[in-house]
Amino acid sequence: MVASASFSDITPRPSYASLGRRVAAYLIDIVLLLAVWVAVTLRLLLASGFWAPAGGNPHAAWAALDVISKLLVVLAYVVSVDPFHFILLRASSWQATSGKRLLHIHLTDAVGQPILMAQAAKRWFICSSLTRMAAQSLA
Repeated sequence: MVASASFSDITPRPSYASLGRRVAAYLIDIVLLLAVWVAVTLRLLLASGFWAPAGGNPHAAWAALDVISKLLVVLAYVVSVDPFHFILLRASSWQATSGKRLLHIHLTDAVGQPILMAQAAKRWFICSSLTRMAAQSLA
């Protein structure tokens, strides 16, 4: 006699990343993106002649900025780099941002297929909106 396998025996069950791994992946993404953004922005500003660090030392220039200026730099990063990185990489063949890829987390839709660009944009908008609301409620 041949025993037949049930559908649940053949279909792999999805495994979900823990909240800790997801937060770690997000922090990796933020650190990588911030480092790239600062390096590229400083190089462009230096090359264009719009900015020169005080005494030729970028560390001294950053230290000379007040808290509001530093926050504006971070805000410029969030507005300029964040959506493109998170939307494009989530919808790419990688199915993950840099941090998620390093931690072997892949993003799929409900049936296990890669998500579309529109789905990635919607996810980014919802996550960003929730993050902003949480930050405003803490202020």
